[in-house]
Amino acid sequence: MKFPESAGSFRGSDGFPEADMAAGADQAISEERRRHELKTLHAAI
Repeated sequence: MKFPESAGSFRGSDGFPEADMAAGADQAISEERRRHELKTLHAAI
């Protein structure tokens, strides 16, 4: 799985205010990262 280097690259691109997008996008990305890290940890054990 690949993560974007910066969430800023897609913020506001579909017409939403950047501040609203920022909160949602950052939360979604951090949740995906956490899930990915958990899978990686379980695979390593």
